[in-house]
Amino acid sequence: PVTQLKNGLLDAAPTPADSLDAAREAGLTLTPLEDTIRTLWMNNGNEALKNVRIRRALRDALEWETIAAQLDEAAAPAAVLSGAERYRTGENALSPESDREGAALGLKAGLREAGLSKMPRLTLLCAEDEYSMNLARYVVQSWQKNLSLYFDIEAVSASELETRVKVGNYQLALYACSA
Repeated sequence: PVTQLKNGLLDAAPTPADSLDAAREAGLTLTPLEDTIRTLWMNNGNEALKNVRIRRALRDALEWETIAAQLDEAAAPAAVLSGAERYRTGENALSPESDREGAALGLKAGLREAGLSKMPRLTLLCAEDEYSMNLARYVVQSWQKNLSLYFDIEAVSASELETRVKVGNYQLALYACSA
């Protein structure tokens, strides 16, 4: 799209993350749209991920601030359901940065509840662009550091990622949702 915009063949177009530098160099006007959020999807059909404590432990073990700083992007905005009602309250609230031990305890409790002796090695699916792969690496590193869990990363095309998430053919996925 950068070449087409530069040559006047398009008036506007979504620009992939890996083309932003080329767009800037071409002197194009870039307007960020805040209608997309990148989320971590956990397939509840998976034996381990059926358990809410395991899912919470994975969520709470993520080092959101570190991930955001490394990728130069805001993380986990304060979402609202409607009006001023906050989405993350009560049991759905993110654990504070200082409660990484709570995530590990939650994982152990979840594994017992699920009847598992250990966490299976799961695969985190992501798009094959550099940004998504870096994000996946930071997510997996958080789990390794805070829960001593090891996960694989599988990078696929954006279209394959979208299809696999929509049909449920994934264990964990980093997937962008747009309004």
